[in-house]
Amino acid sequence: MRNRNAWRAAAAVAVLGLGTGCTSSNSVPAAGAGPASASAPASPREVQMLSGGALAHALLSDQEARTVGYGTNGDQRIEQERTPDREPPVPESCRPFQATPPHPAQVSAAVNVHKLGSTLVIRSITIDRRSAGDAEAHLASLRKALDDCPTMTVDYADGTPAVERRATRLPDVTAGEESVAYLQTWTDTIDGRSVDQALAVTVVRCENLTVTVTAFGDVPSSLTPPERAAQLPVNEESLIRLQTDKVRALLAA
Repeated sequence: MRNRNAWRAAAAVAVLGLGTGCTSSNSVPAAGAGPASASAPASPREVQMLSGGALAHALLSDQEARTVGYGTNGDQRIEQERTPDREPPVPESCRPFQATPPHPAQVSAAVNVHKLGSTLVIRSITIDRRSAGDAEAHLASLRKALDDCPTMTVDYADGTPAVERRATRLPDVTAGEESVAYLQTWTDTIDGRSVDQALAVTVVRCENLTVTVTAFGDVPSSLTPPERAAQLPVNEESLIRLQTDKVRALLAA
């Protein structure tokens, strides 16, 4: 039987193109980028050449996150040239939701965040650098998947029940050059009991970089529909904008 605790942890990063093999480091390499300036945005070549260390320095610090009611654990993760995961087969139209999407990142940096005073929701922020045109293509593929793949059955073929994940598009956010936001919900079996779970995902494009913010949590099945709606994880726009503004400052430096 598959490890459900591992699945719970992995669900929060499943759509990020990041896995448990990320290199964890408290000492991030120098960014190689100066403070934000009024100069024109970086050229596509400069965007493509940003290192994992530069992306990590563009992640929100704990002090910055606290200005909008969040904190970070300070454990930034950098990953380059991700090796594709072995994932359960899904229809081709659903692949953009998986950890290894059709337009994967070249370099990624991520950090876990939490809402101050609450540990019930697992949250993360990831900045991905993609090759020329792949950032736009990634968001376009997510939009198409939301139209073509409203439900995705994940069958692990290990004797445990298949999980049907339902995707609902959420309003775009006013950040970056374009964005896609959606909510995935499903019912899983953990320690012999059914548990409703939800993952909120917001992806924002800034030139050739994408900022992905996720929030994952349990939703008690005993609640009424209005109570359930109030318990669903949410990516607050104040956090998304703060992170996106810091990325745009990096690109303008």
